[in-house]
Order: sequence, then C-alpha cells, then structure tokens
Amino acid sequence: MELETLPCREKAVHLRRYEEYCYQIAFYLLNNEKQASEAAEHALMELYRCREWFDMPDNARQAKAKQAALMQALESKKRGLSRAL
Repeated sequence: MELETLPCREKAVHLRRYEEYCYQIAFYLLNNEKQASEAAEHALMELYRCREWFDMPDNARQAKAKQAALMQALESKKRGLSRAL
C-alpha cells in the first residue's frame, strides 16, 4: 500500500485499530487520562506520517505503535517534570 494511493479513510481504519492500544500504554505510564489521551493522539499522528507503517505486517505495526505511544508518553512526562521545576 503506497501512502499516496491509500485513501484517508483507509488510513483512519488502520489507525483506529491501535487507538485504544496506544491510550492504554500511555495511561499505564502517565496515570492521567488527559495526558494519556494527548500522548496517544500524538503517537497516532506520528504513525499517520510514517509511510512504512501502513505496509508492515500486524505484529510489526503493533510494535511500532507501542514504541510511538511509549515515546509520546515519556515526552509528556518530561514536559510535566520540566514545568514542575
């Protein structure tokens, strides 16, 4: 599936499969609904921009989604800590 030829709706279908998964990972790390929701949203946006992600097999796609959610949750945590200082 080429990114240019993949319709937006089809991209959204792929991303929705991982929406709850990204949120669960972010919430586990952040223990805050709002921050977890924002981190999951950022992770999904990152995946949307990743051409290769749409061509990956499901297990690789899930691993990449997990990595994106973890990184975004850690970034959120880092921002929160820097504000506290």
